[in-house]
Amino acid sequence: MNKAYFRELFATIVLVIAVWSPAYGADNAAPLGLVWGSSVDEVRALGIDLIAVPAKDFGDSYVAQKLPKALSDQDNTALSFGFDNKLWRVVAISRLFENDPQGASVKARYQELLASLTEKYGKPRSVHSLGDSIFAQPAYFIAGLRSGKSFWYSELIGADVKVQVAIRAESNDGARWFIYYENKALSLSFQESKRLKEKGALYCAQTALHGQVRAIEQNAHPSKQAPQSGTRA
Repeated sequence: MNKAYFRELFATIVLVIAVWSPAYGADNAAPLGLVWGSSVDEVRALGIDLIAVPAKDFGDSYVAQKLPKALSDQDNTALSFGFDNKLWRVVAISRLFENDPQGASVKARYQELLASLTEKYGKPRSVHSLGDSIFAQPAYFIAGLRSGKSFWYSELIGADVKVQVAIRAESNDGARWFIYYENKALSLSFQESKRLKEKGALYCAQTALHGQVRAIEQNAHPSKQAPQSGTRA
């Protein structure tokens, strides 16, 4: 076998590896100095403190502190690892913008963030909707968000990541900005693992229910029960 053969073979192997690499791509860089697909231990190895939260809507999730990078007015961060210990979702949360029922400060900051995200991920799909009645008035902007009558967010879709930046009210005159990042490939993996987990739970529940029904039926009809060991027929 000559050198040309081995060069061709090597090129073929490289092509196969590239085609079958994970869909989230060679560049696994996540926001805030993180890496998509990292395990909990790998994130902690970066010097990040993780505090577990009980909610499992997005799998195993944590409040993160001491991140390598953060925005100047960022107050909290939430990381989700799904059910297979792979970082797939990152949420950055701002400090509280208080005493501003019109939301002027948080809206200005939202626009700055949206402009930066647009440069990276492309044109957003924005929903800037005010409610009816008093919630259509500027003085009740934050109150409208809190009541669920108004909505203020934008969604951006990159090659590997989905992003949403939004304003969420905490009171009638206080709000925070949120940025939600989701790795698209790992999100699909999480949804599938969640489906399988729920299916398994339903199966176990159904099996337990059938066992309870059989026990009830046997108690209702003792004569149908098998004789116990050591008793006379």
